[in-house]
Amino acid sequence: MAWRWRRQEVDSRFMSESRIHLPFIGGRRLQLNLRGETRTRSLTKTLVYRTVVIGLLAAVTYAFTGNVGETTLITVVFNAAGSVVYFGFERLWDSINWGTTG
Repeated sequence: MAWRWRRQEVDSRFMSESRIHLPFIGGRRLQLNLRGETRTRSLTKTLVYRTVVIGLLAAVTYAFTGNVGETTLITVVFNAAGSVVYFGFERLWDSINWGTTG
């Protein structure tokens, strides 16, 4: 569902700085960051991306090592660290205004 508002339709009581606070939707208050994306979206993108990378890394690592144990260890350690770095990287870039049009 796409949310569209004309400026005058957004009640100021739902606004604070650069965020829109929507009334409770599904039992939770939804916050949208006007400059970027929600933390939930960043986390979802991270999990989907990491799932793809896990498969790729496991295949490449197994091709080089031929050992399931080493492949598993390398894949798990690399992806745990990579998930944290990717999430932080996305949040950092979300706070940088350079190169944005709005």
